[in-house]
Formats: sequence, C-alpha cells, structure tokens
Amino acid sequence: MSKMKNILYTIAICICITNVSAQQLPLYSQYTQIPLLYNPAYAGIDTMINASLVHRSQWKGIPGAPVTSAVVIDGPVRVKNLGIGGLIYNDVTDITSQIGAYSIYSYKVKLKEEHHLFFGLSLGVLSNRIDLTKAVVNDANDPFITSNSFQRTTTFDGNFGVNYIWKGLHAGLSVPHLFGNKMQYVNTQASSYYRLSRHYMLSLKYTFDINKEKGMKIYPLVMLRYAKGAPFQFDVNAIFDWEKYGWLGVSYRHGYAVGVNLGIHLKNNIKAGYTYDIAINRISKYIGGAHELFIGYTFGRKN
Repeated sequence: MSKMKNILYTIAICICITNVSAQQLPLYSQYTQIPLLYNPAYAGIDTMINASLVHRSQWKGIPGAPVTSAVVIDGPVRVKNLGIGGLIYNDVTDITSQIGAYSIYSYKVKLKEEHHLFFGLSLGVLSNRIDLTKAVVNDANDPFITSNSFQRTTTFDGNFGVNYIWKGLHAGLSVPHLFGNKMQYVNTQASSYYRLSRHYMLSLKYTFDINKEKGMKIYPLVMLRYAKGAPFQFDVNAIFDWEKYGWLGVSYRHGYAVGVNLGIHLKNNIKAGYTYDIAINRISKYIGGAHELFIGYTFGRKN
C-alpha cells in the first residue's frame, strides 16, 4: 500500500510540475505600458521614479485558473547613467503558486547622438509551492495527504536584457530564467524536480507623432517569444496615446486571444489601465476571457 501511495504521489507531483512549467513566466498584457515587467534594461529609462501595481485574472471559465499580481518600481541614477528598480510578483495556478522577488539594474551607453544602448540585469529568488490541501481527493483526511500538505522549493534566478533606442525606435531583447536552474522538491517521499526554461523575448516598437503640441502619438509594438519545448508565440499591439488624457490599444496574441487596452491619466502623476482579452482558440468557449488591471504612480511630477 505504501508503494502504491508513493507512485500516486509521484504522479501528483508530475502533474503539478507540468502545470507550473506550462506557465513558468507570468503572462501580462500591460507590458505595453510597463516594459520592465519583462526587460530589466528599461529600469530608470524615465527621468522620474515610477511605481506600478498589476493584477491579472485569466481563463475565468476554469476553476483554479492563473491569477497574477505584481509590484514594480524603478528610477534613474543620473550621475552614473544607471537605473535601479525592483519587482515582486505572486502567480497562483490551482494548487501551485510561485513568488518571485528581484532587484533590477541597468546601464546606459551613448553610442552617438540620439543612439543609446541600455543593458539590464535582474537578480533574485523564485519560490514555488504545491498546496495539496486544495487537491480534489476522495479522503481529505488521508494521513498521506495531511503529512505532505505543502511542498516548497526555492532557487536563485535572473533575467538579462538589452534595449536599443534611436528616436522613436525601441528594439529590445530579454532572457528570463537566465540560469536555467533546477527546482527540486527535496522533502517529498518521491524525489521530483524540473528546470526553469530559459526564455527569449524580442520586442520592437516605433512611435509616430500625430500631433507633438497636443502630445498625441501612435505606436505599433511586436513581441516575439520562444522557449525550448514550447511553441513559438508572438503578440501584435497597436496603441494610440494622448499624453494628457490616456491611451487606447488593441492586441492580437497568436493562438490565444485578441484584446482591448484602455488607460486614463487621472492626474499628471497617476494613471490607470484595464485590459480584456477574448480567447479565440479552439477551447475559447470553455476558458473564458482574461482581465488585467494596472495603476501607476510617478513621484516628483507636479499636478
């Protein structure tokens, strides 16, 4: 009987690991407004200190679907062409969850007039947890379940990024899970582990000024994603931004969804945004849509 329980436990761990591996990186739509979510080279790129809060709830038609919250802050160190920042996020998918906490650094290099290159690095820890108390089982009081209710593993993690800026052009490359470290559950009756997949994310954005005096502009933004063992993905976004009032955007996420992005400038130093993604894949009628909220505050800017 004990051997059978070990086998069942191994299967349960493998299922959990599969779920975690399927979304090792949290999914965001507001990276159009907060590129620092994916690329550390954007730390301190603005002249002000910015803080942002993001909350995303997706696949509303499925119980236990991913829910993600993140806090981001960054600002410049002008004397040394440095930028610094921090990112903390919590990502929960059914009985699994992960918490990441990172410090972020960037360095600006002036190639020539109006040509700049930014290098970024984020370093921190990533902690994953499996909560078997949320699992659907026939006997919730089974000693095997109660004695192995929580499993946790933590590892060192990092993200490298580079960003080239020339006038309205932004071209960026980031590599989340740079080290590809092992996440191992060492306190289980069945030893289990998985590796963080190194991701490659390429972004391209160009801003067209419609009316400089009124602060009206439009920009397309394309994001390409690749990770070994996962299908190639890309996003296409188009954003209209009116500096005084807010922004309106539409997006297409390959093989998954189309979205609408709406934002408003509440004051000179406060802005808020909302994104709704509508699934368009083969299981769209089962998984439902996704909601993402964002609020940002800029320190030092007068109302």
